[in-house]
Amino acid sequence: MRTSVFSVLRGGAVVTAVLASAGLALPQAAGAATPASAPAAATAVAAAPVVHRLAATAPKVVAPATSYGCAGSQIDTYNVKLSSGAVWGVVHLYYDAATRDNCAVNVKTTAGGYGTSTWTTVDLSSSSSGQHSDDGYYTEYAGPVSVYAPSECVAITASVGSGTSVAKLNTGNVHCG
Repeated sequence: MRTSVFSVLRGGAVVTAVLASAGLALPQAAGAATPASAPAAATAVAAAPVVHRLAATAPKVVAPATSYGCAGSQIDTYNVKLSSGAVWGVVHLYYDAATRDNCAVNVKTTAGGYGTSTWTTVDLSSSSSGQHSDDGYYTEYAGPVSVYAPSECVAITASVGSGTSVAKLNTGNVHCG
């Protein structure tokens, strides 16, 4: 994955941002300066007026992927939604080809209360390994949970919230093989 590095002067403090080339960009604050030593590509990204092209359609997921604790490569994501369609969490599913383990985490979105303690769950199951779960009052995400599932499907259930306001996910069998 390519990354761009640049600095933005904000309120007298220098904030260094590392952005993935997947289209994420930090808007440059009015009057902010980009250091003369910054690469031209980073300067162009910093001056872009758009925060990122997914902002209107996908809620912000705050935690970086490297902090989730899953090995392998991310193979899919699933939205944890209210019946109204509001997305309160995003389940990230990983697969480790070396161990043949699947791993999942349910990361709360800002709409789902990222940073505040709310009931958050993630369950990952396969026919041979059974169900592995993590649930509790979390501020960022539930998981990781892993199952060994060679040549079989996995199923994911997840939730964020409690009482009458619960965002839910139930994938049924996915990623069979």
